Amino acid sequence: MRALKIAGAVVAAVIAIVALLLVIGIPSGFMTSTIQARVERETGYRLTILGATRIGFWPSLNVTLNDVVLQNPKDRNSSDDRLTVDRVEADVTLESLWSGHPHITELAIVRPVAHVPLLRQRNPQASPSAKPAAPSGEDDANAPVIDHVTVTDGAIEFFNARDRVDDRIDGINADVVIGGDRKIRVAGSAHASEHPLKFEIKATMPAPPVARQNIPVELVLDMPGVLQSPASGRAAVRLNGSIVMINGISGTIGDDAFNGWASADIASKPLVKLDLDFQRLDVAASTGTASPAQPSQPWSNAPIDLKGLNYVDAQIKVSAAALNVGEAQFAPAAIDATLAGGVLKANVSNLGAYGGQANGDLVVDVSAGEPTYTLRGDLVGVRALPLLKSAADFDKLDGKLQAKIAVRSSGANPRAIMSNLGGTVF
Repeated sequence: MRALKIAGAVVAAVIAIVALLLVIGIPSGFMTSTIQARVERETGYRLTILGATRIGFWPSLNVTLNDVVLQNPKDRNSSDDRLTVDRVEADVTLESLWSGHPHITELAIVRPVAHVPLLRQRNPQASPSAKPAAPSGEDDANAPVIDHVTVTDGAIEFFNARDRVDDRIDGINADVVIGGDRKIRVAGSAHASEHPLKFEIKATMPAPPVARQNIPVELVLDMPGVLQSPASGRAAVRLNGSIVMINGISGTIGDDAFNGWASADIASKPLVKLDLDFQRLDVAASTGTASPAQPSQPWSNAPIDLKGLNYVDAQIKVSAAALNVGEAQFAPAAIDATLAGGVLKANVSNLGAYGGQANGDLVVDVSAGEPTYTLRGDLVGVRALPLLKSAADFDKLDGKLQAKIAVRSSGANPRAIMSNLGGTVF
């Protein structure tokens, strides 16, 4: 929401200066510096226009800005927390300029790149209470009216220079339609790593000020390779400073229902809390390569990328009447996990597994370079054949299985993990 207000302030400043140009006529160089000064005064962010600024008057007023950079002036490093845009185009009705409330019929944003720094530690001073409340009602009242927004070939770059981490979400294309009844529809697509995704969002915005009011939201998400069926859901979203609360989540993945709640504190390093209950959850197992393993190399050398665990903290509870991970099937399932400082701790209790039960703990530590793993498990009355078949494609043994497992390992790929495995198995 802060980004939306900043964008609105930028556009409003541009339109106001253009209106002034039409009345008294000011050289374009002076216009650019005036726009920059007004944006920084109203938003606290520094606007730099590196390219040309053009104005057209037919068939409607059109303003084009090239090579735009929006950045927090408090950042010491010029690469931190900034938004770069190749081109911004706005079509504005002339009559709205004279009324003092700009009406933008079309806003095109071409090749925007949001640079988001990844933090290893949370900043205790970056809290909602530490920031003065902005006059949201006045800002919303002065914001321009926008009918249609298009985003073309955008990207979000997540980086940490110290850890040499650089991940991207590429190919972001979005079409945003904003109705006069405050209904917003967003449809688009993107690529997250090697996974394509499509999304559609519908929301009904309340009357300003928006803060601390429920915003009804509907979401449809299709992400092949991660979810075996498209997901759709609805929830009530509430914004309170840097905290986003998502209550009353309900929806389906394929034909299977789920419900729960979530929240996120994005003041510094994100803190995510999630509690979801599924009727049935199908998760595609990641194999690294599509080809089957060769007898001479039963475990893959494909790297397992877990470095992202360093840059988010989380408290997660997931339960399901039935959980399918690749070929493995469990019913019921309850997982309680915490993630802090690059250490993931997951607990499974009374997991239904092939006619028996499983309990255990898994600790994954990626905070100090090469990932380390600690697994403790207790299996009682589990049928061996379907478990070993689904987990390791081993079909030479059947019977009731009782086992106690306490093992440790390290490694960045499945083969290294199995080579370094040590501990006890009963």
